[in-house]
Amino acid sequence: MALGEAIRAAQQTAAAPPIAGADPPPRWTLKRLVSFVQDRFARLLCRESIRAALHRRELSWKKARKLLGRADPARRAGFIEDLRTLLDAAQRDRHHLVYLDEAHIHQDVDPGYGWGVRGTPFHVASSSPGLSAKVSFYGLYLYNEGQVRIWPYPRASGEHTIDVLRRLRQTIPAGKLVVIWDGAPYHRAGAVRNAAARLNITIVPLPG
Repeated sequence: MALGEAIRAAQQTAAAPPIAGADPPPRWTLKRLVSFVQDRFARLLCRESIRAALHRRELSWKKARKLLGRADPARRAGFIEDLRTLLDAAQRDRHHLVYLDEAHIHQDVDPGYGWGVRGTPFHVASSSPGLSAKVSFYGLYLYNEGQVRIWPYPRASGEHTIDVLRRLRQTIPAGKLVVIWDGAPYHRAGAVRNAAARLNITIVPLPG
């Protein structure tokens, strides 16, 4: 197996569903590739030579992204079909469609970038806040209007989610209202579902 083929095969293996009880396959690093080339081709090459050869084969060192394994492909495909129907109805003003999600921001200093003296560390003071020192932002995309609302709260919770639904209904006081969101625990809470029903808001959860 050639060098490029070995890397592509490893990339496909990493994206395959994990096998219960088995260790994840090792990633190809330059150190491992040096040993691979020496064992397979009886040639000793330095890491920079390996790196240059990989670049010529249009391969690059990159950060991996998680491929979530919990979602059911059939449920995802069904959701996409349902979503097309929801979008089409919203375009015809048969209902208002809103996508809602939260971002949780840890209230620590942002290191950022800046000029500093070469050869010495560039430090930015931090108060080292605990993990509870964060603020949550509810982000809402109003599809029909093409507008975004960002509402800050001390944290994301069932109580605050109910308040967001009330504010949303005040923003769109009349007509059918459909909200798409994920399966966060506070989204699934009974009190939240009951509040949505009282406000005449239809909840469409993303497929798990």
